[in-house]
Amino acid sequence: MRKTSIDIAQVSGSSLIQCYAPATGQSLGRINPSSADGIDRAIAKAKDAQVKWAETSFYGRRRVLKTMLKFILENQEMIARVACLDSGKTMVDASLGEILVTVEKLRWTIKHGEESLKSEKRDTSFLMMYKWNEVVYEPLGVVAACVSWK
Repeated sequence: MRKTSIDIAQVSGSSLIQCYAPATGQSLGRINPSSADGIDRAIAKAKDAQVKWAETSFYGRRRVLKTMLKFILENQEMIARVACLDSGKTMVDASLGEILVTVEKLRWTIKHGEESLKSEKRDTSFLMMYKWNEVVYEPLGVVAACVSWK
């Protein structure tokens, strides 16, 4: 049965975590987990970057997305191989499920993102006809997830 994420095990007598490829059991190396202070620094750095990103025009964002798209297309084999090590997927699964999906999402956002993020008016009920409704898309800011491996 194929596993779906990297297998990890804490190295005895240390804080290091040994990582294994789920499909083959191959050792991928050891990592030192982040400390609470390290996580706080990473979040602060992301928050600073997000403030700048929120001020960026869609023209500027589109340029970043095009650069990302170009990088993915030029490095798709390497990215797919990493996805295979990480998830146990085959190269075909990684190419279709990681590369193709990401490329299509980037292409759609480059083409339609600006229009889809424009504010839009919405209808209201008869009882509230003296009011108007509007949907405004605003960046959320930094979002983080902590995943336990135990």
